[in-house]
Amino acid sequence: MNFEMIRASELKSQLIEFAYSQRFKELHDKVLNTVFADMKNYESGKIETVKVDQLSPEEYFNFLDWFALELKHTDGRSILDYFIDEFKDSLSADDVNDLNRWRDVFESTFKIKSVLEDGFHALNLFNLKEYIIKPTVSIEELKTIEKNSYVNARIVPYKNYHIFSGAILQLGFETMNDTIDYIVEIMSEQPALYFQDNNAGVEAGFRLQKKECEIFRQYFGDDIIVCEGYNLKKNYEQFYKKAYPAIKEMRLLLKQSTGAPAAAEEDGDIEVPHGFDEIFKKYRDFETVAMIYDDIEGINFYPDFEKFQKLFSGDYTADVDFIPSENGAPAGVAELKNKIFFDYLNDESISPLVFKKMYERYPGNALLILSAALNFSPKDFVYDRDIEKYLYNFKSYYYKTKPIPSILPVDIQDFVKEIIAD
Repeated sequence: MNFEMIRASELKSQLIEFAYSQRFKELHDKVLNTVFADMKNYESGKIETVKVDQLSPEEYFNFLDWFALELKHTDGRSILDYFIDEFKDSLSADDVNDLNRWRDVFESTFKIKSVLEDGFHALNLFNLKEYIIKPTVSIEELKTIEKNSYVNARIVPYKNYHIFSGAILQLGFETMNDTIDYIVEIMSEQPALYFQDNNAGVEAGFRLQKKECEIFRQYFGDDIIVCEGYNLKKNYEQFYKKAYPAIKEMRLLLKQSTGAPAAAEEDGDIEVPHGFDEIFKKYRDFETVAMIYDDIEGINFYPDFEKFQKLFSGDYTADVDFIPSENGAPAGVAELKNKIFFDYLNDESISPLVFKKMYERYPGNALLILSAALNFSPKDFVYDRDIEKYLYNFKSYYYKTKPIPSILPVDIQDFVKEIIAD
């Protein structure tokens, strides 16, 4: 190994040793048990504390790598942050710069396109980008990784290439179809993986999402459509088939602009990606479900939406949880019960967007309801200034998470094409 790789190995060893030190032992043990308890207790049939020796080496190496690089503490900092502060007097400016870039760690499945003298030329099968990845051990120790083999690994940027971080798991697919099924299933169910370390993909995805949002509004006449739960699948499929030709054309134009070859033309009927099957099953038994399409957040689904909307529209009925005083609320101007409103408010999976949409449509009622529920004075409220402040405690996940598109700027066939390419 050259000096760069020797230094990378030293820094990584020092960081992991720091993470495994007595200073973080209590946190290490607590988090280890939280991450693996359900799985290990299920396997053993007993309730017990998880120990390191119960894990495979690959499981533990990847846990420790995540624990050191990604886990955020109560002050919002990671062990990597503490490490840089602790050893700043002995770290060079280049060391600090390299360590700071390790925040961009990610895990993916890679196809090895060629074996190099000191690493690998690999294709990330989730974002279709190519990488030079080097190990912090001798390449001789990885002799089983050959051209056209597949590995699952965590990697971090280093200098003008990437290095492995954590365990390297070699995947042994029996047939090409097994490989295709594995990637297609993951990308259908977790399309967000495409946007890891892929700023160009994010930009392209938002362009397609904006176009699809326009088609949604044209097709339904609104960016909110409410239907019975059992009709959600039918409504979404009709919209998807309406939007698909325009989206397909935009994907083709994007490929041409980057010089990428187009995927083969698809024959047959237009089919909704099977990743939506679980969504349809999840919501089909609700009385009503809303689809809301937003330029930034993409398409999202909201159960029992009609009840929620009636709180704000003023169309009060007996089954709605907001009762104006003139209709029998026992005290004060109105009584806000803690059912549908607080179900939406306390559910971290429900975006704050839905509250903003209600304010835009019913500002008077929304101001009264929000101020009563969130305990602020309506007369002092300024929407643009205050709405996120009052929703933050309930929706912190959304405000801390960088938005990514909900639509891929590539076809599933593009992933298949890369798998079968020699």
